[in-house]
Amino acid sequence: MRFFLSSFIYLKTNSSRSKALISTQRYVAYWRTHGRQGSSQLAPPRLPEELVLLALQELPIHSTFFQAASKSALLLDETGLDDWDSGPPYVTGPPSDTPLEIRFTERMREVVHGRRVRLQKEEEVGWQQIPISDLTALLGAAIDEWDVGRRFLTEYTDGCREHAMAEVWLQWVARRAYDLHSEITYYCFS
Repeated sequence: MRFFLSSFIYLKTNSSRSKALISTQRYVAYWRTHGRQGSSQLAPPRLPEELVLLALQELPIHSTFFQAASKSALLLDETGLDDWDSGPPYVTGPPSDTPLEIRFTERMREVVHGRRVRLQKEEEVGWQQIPISDLTALLGAAIDEWDVGRRFLTEYTDGCREHAMAEVWLQWVARRAYDLHSEITYYCFS
């Protein structure tokens, strides 16, 4: 009230300044009622901490197999690797717990990680043309898929290779959810 009375008295004494003051008061009043009241987009759902930790696990970036697979599908023979793109259960093969098979499984993990990096980059390019509501739906589906996969993996007892590939799959489901969350957050708050 004090500001109003002093500005009213001030208005009577100086007309050019009074117009500027009225203009400023109207500007402030307008922005109080019509100004940004927060983002018009809903914030993405909060990610579970376990999902974030899994998504941020280090990849075998120093492996030559990883590097080759992440650059191009032509550098390595990726025949049969698409069998590991979906979640478990997988068709079990012969026992894979011999030292030679364990080494093969480790190399295959590196190739699958590199392949997934390449595929994820290709998918992220397409996200820019997808509406935010559809990205949010994809995020929700990815979180649900991660949760179901996480619970399934605790009881999954197939061979060593199958379990290792299920862990890789779950990590990439988590990475996809994390990247979708980052994309939506960037869109909403930029």
